[in-house]
Amino acid sequence: MKLGPRGYHCDALYADGGTLNIIIKNNITETQQVAGVNWLYFQNVGPLGVKECPVYNNYTNSNVMVDNGQRVNNTHYFPNADWPNEAKEIIKNAGLQECYKDIKDKFKAQNQEINLNTMQAN
Repeated sequence: MKLGPRGYHCDALYADGGTLNIIIKNNITETQQVAGVNWLYFQNVGPLGVKECPVYNNYTNSNVMVDNGQRVNNTHYFPNADWPNEAKEIIKNAGLQECYKDIKDKFKAQNQEINLNTMQAN
């Protein structure tokens, strides 16, 4: 994998600077084992760094992360992605929660032809 022109990396779970008070739990991340790929990355940019975002009970095949001081607990590491039953159950139940399923089709992209030379819709 090649990093972007400014040295950007790829992250399975990412929190931008200024992210506050979210909980990251019960995720399964399967990433490539190459430089610049993190299972977890918290950006820390001055006073707008990530704050109070605990991470727990996640499954990953990577031990590469940037936590910038956030609490990361109970991470389950499976280097060959041979997930246990609890992780398989999380995968099986992934998706929109029942109370949000009605919005699934409300925001579908409209099929339209776009002229890439002018970036205008035809």
